[in-house]
Amino acid sequence: MNATWGIAVRQLLGQSPLLIVYGAAVVYALTRWGRSPRAALLLAAGAALLLTTSVLGLFGMHLLLRSVIDRNPDHAEGVIIIAGFLMSAVHAAGVAMIVAAVFIDRDQYPQRDDLAADLRG
Repeated sequence: MNATWGIAVRQLLGQSPLLIVYGAAVVYALTRWGRSPRAALLLAAGAALLLTTSVLGLFGMHLLLRSVIDRNPDHAEGVIIIAGFLMSAVHAAGVAMIVAAVFIDRDQYPQRDDLAADLRG
């Protein structure tokens, strides 16, 4: 069992650049809350979902696999496929929230022609 946790921790260290970016995105969103609350909410929720899924998903997968292998190794492949699909779906939801944050409330900003006119004076 200790070897399993060691593998999980090493995999977590391998994911550390992404985890740092997800955490930084949450902090950034919270600092921008006053400027654009809806965009900040979507960014914070999406990044937090990605961070949580990455960490809990990794350890959860190890626990799940250990449990399935101990009980019935023949079912391990099916469990891996289903768990992987579910983790990918949650990750996709997090990315979708971040993409939505980029484009939400864009109608309040000047249009390209208005901006060009403002720049010309």
